[in-house]
Amino acid sequence: MPLDARETPIRIAFFLGILGGGGAERSTNRLAKELVARGYHVDLVASSVCGDMVDEVPAGVRLFDLKASGTARAVIPYIRYLRREDPEIVIACPSSVCFVAAAVNGTLTRRRMVIFVQRTWEGVLHGRQARLRYRLQQIGVLAAYRRAEAIIAVSHATKQHLLDIPGMKAERIHVIYNPIWSPALEERAREAVAHPWLAEPGGPPVVLAVSRLSREKGIDILLRAFALLLRQREARLLVLGEGEERPALERLVAELGLAGRVSMPGFEPNPFAYMARCALLVLPSRHEALGNVLVEAMSVGTPVVSTASPGGTGEILGQGRFGVQVPVDDPPSMARAIENTLDAPLDPGLLRARAREFSAISSVIAVEKLIRECAARRQA
Repeated sequence: MPLDARETPIRIAFFLGILGGGGAERSTNRLAKELVARGYHVDLVASSVCGDMVDEVPAGVRLFDLKASGTARAVIPYIRYLRREDPEIVIACPSSVCFVAAAVNGTLTRRRMVIFVQRTWEGVLHGRQARLRYRLQQIGVLAAYRRAEAIIAVSHATKQHLLDIPGMKAERIHVIYNPIWSPALEERAREAVAHPWLAEPGGPPVVLAVSRLSREKGIDILLRAFALLLRQREARLLVLGEGEERPALERLVAELGLAGRVSMPGFEPNPFAYMARCALLVLPSRHEALGNVLVEAMSVGTPVVSTASPGGTGEILGQGRFGVQVPVDDPPSMARAIENTLDAPLDPGLLRARAREFSAISSVIAVEKLIRECAARRQA
């Protein structure tokens, strides 16, 4: 039966790993919210849930915490969820969860429509063992993705990354940007913030990073760049986020003599209010599927500096028209870019207009179109 002819709303399950405080989770929440508004029933199914994220789940979306300590241990509770709630469509991300969704779907009597979302994965090819591990990873990805109805790549760079896998078919990969801009984001940006640096009139400019504290996010590079910046001008650095690299980063702050000039207060559920009050946002990632925080900062008119990392950051910044890009792992270049941007920021109106090109509405329309195409193929 065509989707338009159905009387009962379609149930869509987003199957995630850990529901934490990253950009991927915020993107999923925005997409879920828009799908609910269009009449779908939506579940968020996570292997585990961080307490801070429970309040971020949109109204009308049901949250299922599988309470599993890892993806492998989520298999049995995930099967129980499928049998009990019976969603018709599963949208799975990240790759480890996609493997589970593919394997489980092949064992069930009723096979659901499964769509995978591919952001990125780290393919560091240093040494024979690393190359062999990466090749085995590619084989595993290909085997799992052949069982999916379709694959969503969140940038053209991510699609090309997938097409580097021998045997991957281009027609099965659909580029749909993350849902980022929305009127709600701008509303939240107007909320108050408690950090004293942002309440101090006439204080030094505050540079902001919003990131998981993990190696691939490159906060260590930003700290080294910031230390160089301080040789030229007074500034402060605020890093919002949490992760396993916190102890190492705190040691680096001390080694570089940045105490009192760097603040890392942890996870913040509303980073947009901070973005609106800071002078500049920096994304120092070593690799990044898209770079949601760039669009989020631009949404409130805040200029950005980003690494030219593998992924979609260049697509957001128009290859430099909407923000400066610097080489990966290059603190001096990053320090110069931060200084130049503080001295001559881009027009906030230009940045806001660019951000609206990555709207939640555009993404949900594209996802709904893809669902209809997949359904039509099934019925043919």
